[in-house]
Amino acid sequence: MSSIQENQEKQTDEQAHQAYEQEARDYVDKIAPGIYNYEYENGRRYHSNDQGSYWLPNDEPEIHRLNQQHHCFTLLKGGKLHLAPLPSTPLRILDIGTGTGIWCVQMAELYPTSEIIGIDISPIKSDNKPSNVTFQVEDAEKPWSFPDDHFDFVHMSLMHGSVADWLALVQKIKRHLKLSGVLEMQEMATAEVHSDDDTVKPEQAYARWCVYMKEAAAKRGRPVNIGPYLISYLNGAHFTNMNESVYKLYLKPYPEDEFGKMIGAYTLVNVLSGIEGFTTRLFTSVLGWKLEEVTRFLDECKKDLTDSTVHSYIKLHVAYGTKEGLTTIIEQQESRSDKLD
Repeated sequence: MSSIQENQEKQTDEQAHQAYEQEARDYVDKIAPGIYNYEYENGRRYHSNDQGSYWLPNDEPEIHRLNQQHHCFTLLKGGKLHLAPLPSTPLRILDIGTGTGIWCVQMAELYPTSEIIGIDISPIKSDNKPSNVTFQVEDAEKPWSFPDDHFDFVHMSLMHGSVADWLALVQKIKRHLKLSGVLEMQEMATAEVHSDDDTVKPEQAYARWCVYMKEAAAKRGRPVNIGPYLISYLNGAHFTNMNESVYKLYLKPYPEDEFGKMIGAYTLVNVLSGIEGFTTRLFTSVLGWKLEEVTRFLDECKKDLTDSTVHSYIKLHVAYGTKEGLTTIIEQQESRSDKLD
């Protein structure tokens, strides 16, 4: 084969990947105007205080990416902001790692008589927030400014890579919940990629990215592959009425059904927009890679992600549990008494 033919085939292959990515972006723009509407910047802004706590950018592109991701996950869960059953009475609600604050704002519309507080290690900017929403800068791993037995519902989403001791954090949340209060957590199996037709192979760049991410997280002492362990944390903290739902998060728009295609398009655009921010800081500062090595590897990952023949997905886990209420405690005491008799 001549060099001219090789160059032509290479260009054709690259054009196919670029066209696939553009198709996903166009699809997202079509179904959700305005959600993906920002320009890229050369530099990235990161949280400036404790680097060990938050590892992702917090600049405008990341804010838009997080809002788009929230929209995608809400669609995946059938339009629900929470899966745990909640009473209709006024509630005191806490959102840990609130990010852009979009979940709090939407919850305020659903529960207008409730008090909703969002905390994050970075300052939260949200224009025109409802009067029943408050944002404050607070580190979830450090002592809280809230009293014990204070909240009816605590929501925590996508804190992977930001927490050193998950069980300790879940136990702390339980202390701050009222009796019969509910904790709901949402996390991905970030370091696992799957396919149902064996098109995902361990030698592929994105599959290797998952392995490297897991390695970097382990070295930092802040794991990223949290989703599969949510139930075990709830169980370890002795929550009751536990429940878990697991969703397929398609990484590209390959499903034949319109809903699956929509989720895949959202996710592909989201990952392609964020993978540089996910990766660069960890790979350079923790794994010791050179920036040029990271850039070349990410190009390989993007090529994998836009390969329409690889039908990959990751899993989103949502789990909730209840802090035992007074009725439960009485029942347990009566049960123990019966056994003694």
